[in-house]
Amino acid sequence: MSDIEKYIVHEKEARFYDLTFTDQTGTQIPLASMSALDLTLFIKDSSPLVYINSRNAQNVLNANNVTVVSNGTVTWAIQVADLTIPIANAGFEVVVFVAIFHLTTTGGSPIQVRKEIHLYIDNLEPVT
Repeated sequence: MSDIEKYIVHEKEARFYDLTFTDQTGTQIPLASMSALDLTLFIKDSSPLVYINSRNAQNVLNANNVTVVSNGTVTWAIQVADLTIPIANAGFEVVVFVAIFHLTTTGGSPIQVRKEIHLYIDNLEPVT
C-alpha cells in the first residue's frame, strides 16, 4: 500500500509530523506488530539522489527522532537538519523533499507498508 501526502514547511523550522500505518483491512498497525521502520529522506528528482541528514533507509523504530506509541501512532520530530536546503538547490523558491517510511510487520505473514510524504520547503534565502 502506498499513500502520498503533501506537507508545506519553512526551511530550518523544526516541527512534528504524525502518521499511522494500516493493514489490508484498514486496521491500524500497533507497535507490537512492527518489526522494522525505516526512513529515507531525499530531494525529489535529484540524480543521483541527494539524501538529507543521513536519512537513507535509517532505522527509526523508536529511534533517530521518531517515536512510536503502543497503538502504532508514529511521531517524527522533524529536525532543522531535515529541513535545510543544500547550497546546490538554494536558487529555488521551493524545494521538494521526499520522505519515505517503510514498515515491516511481525508475525507468520509479515507485510510491508510504505508511506510517502512530499515536503514542500519554502526557501528562507533570497532567490536571485
